[in-house]
Amino acid sequence: MKLPQFRLRSLLLLIAVSAVLLTVAVWWLRPSHRPYSTVLDKFDPKSVLQAPGWTVQGIERGATFNIPGGYASKSWRGVITVPNDPTVRAAVQSAVEKYVAKLTEGRYHSEGTLTDGPPQVPKYAGLPAQTLLMYNEQEWHGEMHIWLFPDSSATRFGYAILLREELLK
Repeated sequence: MKLPQFRLRSLLLLIAVSAVLLTVAVWWLRPSHRPYSTVLDKFDPKSVLQAPGWTVQGIERGATFNIPGGYASKSWRGVITVPNDPTVRAAVQSAVEKYVAKLTEGRYHSEGTLTDGPPQVPKYAGLPAQTLLMYNEQEWHGEMHIWLFPDSSATRFGYAILLREELLK
């Protein structure tokens, strides 16, 4: 039995279109396989922590990218100089949370705060503070550890930030 010529062409065209659509769907649904997340790639404390009247200085301390092992980390340290501002701890926490929330579409969790004590109580002003933000972005799980170390005047804060990620399994 011989198929008419136009039916054979239609069948071949249908098969070709189906193959293209299937390829596009697989490509679109696959994980990105980036070497690390956008949170790690774009994080810059000097721009994230910038606020009117503040001076942010810092350096990127080190980075480890173990792609075959499925993890990456980066660390930063520096100094934030602020006018006499009792809300600096809350402002730092808020700035970092906004950054992470934007890139993870709100999929993050924080443990601890940089404002464990009321900032207006003088006995808390000179104490170091630490917080942890955990997030998932695409195929990556990340943890951002943030430490603030105020000087005795509470107008300069040393900061240390460690961002570590690993592939979700």
